Amino acid sequence: MNLPKILMAPDAGDIGGGGAPAPAAAPAPVLDAAQSTSATVAAGGSTAPAQPSTAPSINTDPWYKDWLKSDGTVDSKAYERLPDHLKHLSNSLKNHTKIDDVFTKMAHLETLAGKKGLGPLPEGAAPDVVKARNDLMRSINGVPDKPEGYGIAKPADLPDAVWNNDLAAASAKIMHDHNVPPQAVKALVNLQVEMTKKQLSEQSNYETKFFAEQDRKVKESFSRDGTAYDKGVELAARTARTFGIDPEVNPVFKNADVMLAFQKIGVAIGEPKLITGESKGEEGLSNQARAEDIIHNKSNPDNKAYWDGGHPQNKAVKQKVNSMLAEAARGALARQSSGVRK
Repeated sequence: MNLPKILMAPDAGDIGGGGAPAPAAAPAPVLDAAQSTSATVAAGGSTAPAQPSTAPSINTDPWYKDWLKSDGTVDSKAYERLPDHLKHLSNSLKNHTKIDDVFTKMAHLETLAGKKGLGPLPEGAAPDVVKARNDLMRSINGVPDKPEGYGIAKPADLPDAVWNNDLAAASAKIMHDHNVPPQAVKALVNLQVEMTKKQLSEQSNYETKFFAEQDRKVKESFSRDGTAYDKGVELAARTARTFGIDPEVNPVFKNADVMLAFQKIGVAIGEPKLITGESKGEEGLSNQARAEDIIHNKSNPDNKAYWDGGHPQNKAVKQKVNSMLAEAARGALARQSSGVRK
């Protein structure tokens, strides 16, 4: 019987020859059902009827094969082949028919996740959680390591009197504790500075108008009394100094009612006595002279204590001078009411 060639050893050569030993036979190839049947028939054997295969069919194609088409549309049926760890995305994605829709959804989900991730911490959150959140927020907002890093400082064109370093430092600490971005801090400081400058300008304009109106009232009163404006203001100023008020620096003297009152007191006391300090013979005028001597006579033992705010007797001497001046003024007013000029 002749064996089918497929079952013979390839290139076996002459089996009985004296050549080199034949190599080991190669493994017989695996035959499918059709080949096996043909071979058996060719060998003259018989075979049983072929049975249908019961092995499961395995689809080895990736799920995304043919998912994206050349026109940018997607085949939603591909989602049915998603692996187990991605199957939960099927319902969410199957309604999107274009690749643009898929990526738009991804962008929305990423934004939503970011919003939820930056939501308020629950009350009583653990210190390490709070620290982690603060570190994240400071990284995102560019917050400096220390409050001083904000660089809050008084602008050169802002008066020292309206700047509070302690308040600026405390405000910087609060903003740092709450992770306020440097840009926001700068904007807030600039806003405060501009508002302060505006208020200062408005205050200055108000004072200018106010004092102009006070001056108008003084001129009008002096004009009615027949008093020269310069002479009336000078007498009022000397009288104010007599009572310890410096008309050059004390804004109260710019009030029309106060200036006119001092001018009238000066007239009542008598201008010569304001100048020379003569007050002999009357208790009130004697007090006036003594008070003026303390104020103006540098050789008076109480003069230094009166003007030196750090002197241990400063308060006592000023109290004594004010008492004498008050008594002198009461005496002068009493004499004026009774018609006495001396």
